[in-house]
Amino acid sequence: MPSYLLHPPPRQAYNPAHRAEDDMNTPLSQQDQWLAQLDSFHSRQRQEALNALLARPTSPQAPSEPRVNMHLHSFFSFNTHGYSPSHLAWQAHQAALYAAGLCDFDVLDGLEEFLQAGLLLGLRTSVSLETRAFLKDFASLEINSPGEPGVIYIMGAGFPRLPSDTIRAGTVSLEALGRQARERLQSLVQRINARLPQIALDYEKELAILAPGGCPTERHLVQAYRRKTLTKFKTEAEQHAFWAQLLKKTLPEVARWAANIPQLEDAIRTALVKRGGLGYLPPT
Repeated sequence: MPSYLLHPPPRQAYNPAHRAEDDMNTPLSQQDQWLAQLDSFHSRQRQEALNALLARPTSPQAPSEPRVNMHLHSFFSFNTHGYSPSHLAWQAHQAALYAAGLCDFDVLDGLEEFLQAGLLLGLRTSVSLETRAFLKDFASLEINSPGEPGVIYIMGAGFPRLPSDTIRAGTVSLEALGRQARERLQSLVQRINARLPQIALDYEKELAILAPGGCPTERHLVQAYRRKTLTKFKTEAEQHAFWAQLLKKTLPEVARWAANIPQLEDAIRTALVKRGGLGYLPPT
């Protein structure tokens, strides 16, 4: 069994407040500055921040029963709070999880960072890869993607390292997953742009940059379109009116969602990319 699965359980609980987009001018404590730096797109800065946090004394409290979370997405495939693999490991450590698992869509870009962070923190870790596929033999059966018969979300689990260049099959498979994911999203953007030209996105300049590995997901796309309305429509009333019309909801409903960004983005995702959405294309 790999050594990074054998380290003793973590020791402390810590849960910093998540920073809202409209609260970015609030001064940060030194601790929160390091936490924010954990989400830098530059790996050296993330490592520096993790080392700084590790140097601070802590007073952990382990839960009465072991807890695990083996399905954590990092910013390589979208995290609502923008957490990096290091930040996920830190939060798992501070929450005194018995074990934690990284599970990004279509990439293993965070593998080495997550496993290394686990070693430094004394946290049991595992890395998986999630992707989606269409099973023609089950085209009429709803599997685990609501409203999408034949579509299945599947995982490869327990990756100890990246595929070696000498193992061509593994390298080709990983490259193909990333390429197919990017092509699918580019096609999705083209279809949505055609229907919503007033908030059309530039894939490279406004979407690809949201994922440090250059492989954005549906949720990055939704975030990008939501943010585009903030620059396209200057007032909150205009923004709410746009979404109310698109989502077929009342202005008060949209106003409530706007106060909870993840909830608003879930509604936008349904309207844009899910079955029946503006950009949806049935899988083949």
